[in-house]
Amino acid sequence: MKRFAGYALVVIASLATLYLLWLLRAVVGVFVLSLFFAATVRPIISRLKRRGLRTPLALGITYAGIVLFFVLLVAALSRPLSVEMQALIDAFGSQYDTGHARWSVGTGFQKLVAAQLPPPNDLYESLAADDGRVLVNALFRVGQTAGAVIAALVLVMVISIYWTLDQAHFERVWLALVAPEHRARAREIWRATEWG
Repeated sequence: MKRFAGYALVVIASLATLYLLWLLRAVVGVFVLSLFFAATVRPIISRLKRRGLRTPLALGITYAGIVLFFVLLVAALSRPLSVEMQALIDAFGSQYDTGHARWSVGTGFQKLVAAQLPPPNDLYESLAADDGRVLVNALFRVGQTAGAVIAALVLVMVISIYWTLDQAHFERVWLALVAPEHRARAREIWRATEWG
């Protein structure tokens, strides 16, 4: 009976841990991504340190270069993307008009689908209803999602700076969770995985 109770306790604790990880998946995801990001930039920082730069300067140059790269990428792509988005919206409007008109007089299946879709004028009026609030709300949600992604990426970078600056302390903390006889092997696996 005691053995069964022990197994039941282990299963319940495991399920509770998995449920907690599921609830905290965003936090765990940011944590894991920051570890991967720190491991990715560490060789660049090490190379700069071998050339005589101090750690904070090497770190600053590396992360400033990454931020500058993404800012330039967004700046370079914003104009073509806006032109393409406008072309996409125009093409959708004309294709929707043409497709709805064709399918309204097409086969039985096409007529059934066309009957379920709003007429083009009703679709455009619903998008522009209430002074365009529907469209503004949709754009707001897109902007909110983009802002959340950018904030998460900034958080990943900040945490990865911490991991990079305090790598030895971090290794000691997580290696304390491993049995003493397995720590050397765990450190080897960690470093091989990180550099790989």
